[in-house]
Amino acid sequence: MTERKRVEESLRLAARRDTFRLRLADTLRLLSDPEAIQTEAARAVGTVLGASRAFFAEADPAGQHLVVRQDFHEGVPSAAGPYRPEDFGEEVADALRGGRTMIVDDVATRPGVSDAQRAA
Repeated sequence: MTERKRVEESLRLAARRDTFRLRLADTLRLLSDPEAIQTEAARAVGTVLGASRAFFAEADPAGQHLVVRQDFHEGVPSAAGPYRPEDFGEEVADALRGGRTMIVDDVATRPGVSDAQRAA
């Protein structure tokens, strides 16, 4: 019975991901402006995850600066603006420079994050 429930849950999650991808593709298909695409993609991701903030940051070729041009935010200030990778802590900076995705579930409760990094 446990294996069956695990399979059913896996199928439900796959269906939810497929639904999300289809809705996102339908929304983005109509857009040609890169910033509009980023805005809508961030909104879609933030909404489906129930996040207070979601954004895409562009890095310069040397990886020294990040720019958030558009973002999704609800109940928190916009994150749009320029940053240094280190503004988010060394762990995040290392992940970004290594080309790895970084997910922070809750920056307010994440261990090892300074007050300045939380503000960033």
